[in-house]
Amino acid sequence: MLVLPVCSDDARAAEQAAEAINGHFSVYVGRALNPRLLLNSRSQVLAEPLLEELGSLRLRHCKLLGVTEQDITTEGTNYVFGLAELGGRAAVLSTFRLRCSERGKFRERLLKEALHELGHTFGLVHCTRSCVMRFSADVHGVDAKPASFCSTCMSSLTKFQSLADRI
Repeated sequence: MLVLPVCSDDARAAEQAAEAINGHFSVYVGRALNPRLLLNSRSQVLAEPLLEELGSLRLRHCKLLGVTEQDITTEGTNYVFGLAELGGRAAVLSTFRLRCSERGKFRERLLKEALHELGHTFGLVHCTRSCVMRFSADVHGVDAKPASFCSTCMSSLTKFQSLADRI
């Protein structure tokens, strides 16, 4: 079983993400973001230290998705929706730029980006097909991609699951 801890500085963001992905993962709300991780005058948080913080959680045999309402960024970018350790355990997702007044659309965006970042933790890279792993530079890109994996990415996930079942 895959366990998804949702660690958030905002319980509402965690609850919304948990609701969006509830059918796919087990969820619990964990500890808050460390305030020392704020980056700059734009009040953005660097995503890399968040991944390190999530990785330090002593939870075995699970993938970790940190969810925050803070705007996140990486060096050299204005913002990112999320960031993940490729083939690792941890991913972080920000609801900051995914928000909209339409609840259904917001929930769908959360699901897509959660699946996208967790896909990276399973070793999936960006895909050029009609796939949740397609890179999105803005919310229009998020809205345009499906909330599912293409057959090639799904095949890779199935191979990973088959290996995990043997361990």
